[in-house]
Amino acid sequence: MFAYDIYEPIDRKVEDTFPTIFTLHGAGADELDIPGILESVMDRFVIVGIRGNVQQGPGYSYYKMVAEGEPSEKAITYAANSIHEFIETIVKQYPSIDRKKNVFTWL
Repeated sequence: MFAYDIYEPIDRKVEDTFPTIFTLHGAGADELDIPGILESVMDRFVIVGIRGNVQQGPGYSYYKMVAEGEPSEKAITYAANSIHEFIETIVKQYPSIDRKKNVFTWL
């Protein structure tokens, strides 16, 4: 569905859970741009950088534009639903994620 990078706090115990920041990048970027921005909180949060699945320039996007700077409502709705499903899958796969403490951000 989506490529992603996950960063869990180093020195964590198996039973530890952490609040999680799910990050989306801007158009033309990718998930590799995210760690440098959030480096200062990586010891207290699980960070999940989600790569858009639409090629755009040298990077990616989460939806296709109808015209330059003009996304379609249908494409945005589809992307939002896909991201939501993906996040649900990730939360189930990683026991270090505290299901009740999630933040979503666009970087």
